[in-house]
Amino acid sequence: MFQTSFMRSFFLFLFLLSTGVNFGQSVPKDFIHIEYMRDTIFRKMNITQIDAKDYFKRVLQTPSDCSMACGPVSVKWLSLKGERANDSTCIITWETSNEANNKGFDVERSLGNTTWFMKVDFVPAALSSAPSLRYGINDANDFMGTSFYRLRQVDRDNKFEYSKVVAVKGYSKEEALEVYPNPARNQIQLSLFLLKNGHTRLQLFTADGRIIKQQDQSFSKGLNLLNWNISTLSAGTYFIRATTPADKLLWLRFIKN
Repeated sequence: MFQTSFMRSFFLFLFLLSTGVNFGQSVPKDFIHIEYMRDTIFRKMNITQIDAKDYFKRVLQTPSDCSMACGPVSVKWLSLKGERANDSTCIITWETSNEANNKGFDVERSLGNTTWFMKVDFVPAALSSAPSLRYGINDANDFMGTSFYRLRQVDRDNKFEYSKVVAVKGYSKEEALEVYPNPARNQIQLSLFLLKNGHTRLQLFTADGRIIKQQDQSFSKGLNLLNWNISTLSAGTYFIRATTPADKLLWLRFIKN
């Protein structure tokens, strides 16, 4: 009896295979397409099996709106503040949480604009399990115009991300002439702070006292920024003199690399 039942089941299995029925595949309902065969009451089921690895590969390759590399960030920024303590010092403080794989922070500064950021300090990670971590530095900065600061958070594998930018106001005690960056290679930015409007003469000297550039211009009271291209200058030490509307002589020295 058992043998007869087995044989019937076996021949039924062979018959179903011949009609095109696929066995052993479990897939969502939406992936089953049924086509009725013209000459039989049996239905042929064309079932498409999902390849999970291929599916997720395609999903991960789909373009997204991430502006940075997608993935968990090493820190969560809580705050970043900057303020001037006096005419020669700026205080930069920040707070983070959820730090993971964090090596530390490069503190970067740009004078007068947000174009020329340069590293002024590095603060290592606190390596603490506290819910939030506070950091801070005192930056020697006597720039009379507005200074801009940002943080470059660096992972142990040297990946990085930037914080927002904060502005710190300058001071206005007396007339002054400053240059940034120094040393410089191709271009410098002159920062001229004046107590009144008027004509100013700017002169560029070599180390032996020769005048190689002169510029006469009217400037406004307060902070004035001026860019000079120095790419054609030979490497060495140079001096700049400004004669202000108040007849004050301002000198500075810079190095051309």
